[in-house]
Amino acid sequence: MRNVYLLILVIFSFQSMSNEYYIDKYEFKWVITEKSNASLAVIKTDEATYLRLTTKGTTYNQIRLTEHEAKEISTVLKN
Repeated sequence: MRNVYLLILVIFSFQSMSNEYYIDKYEFKWVITEKSNASLAVIKTDEATYLRLTTKGTTYNQIRLTEHEAKEISTVLKN
């Protein structure tokens, strides 16, 4: 019986290897920190990468910064 299961697994494995898969759209979200009602995340999509600061309360607010804008702000805040 095990041999039958193994044979079925091998057949399906070869069949699935012949298919090609593509990712048309994606969004990767890396949450850096969450504190109280605020979160800071790096978002990477197929179109852009940006930093998003979000606050949740009675209203939903967010700031989107490109990589360049975030670097400029961090330089100013460092000084």
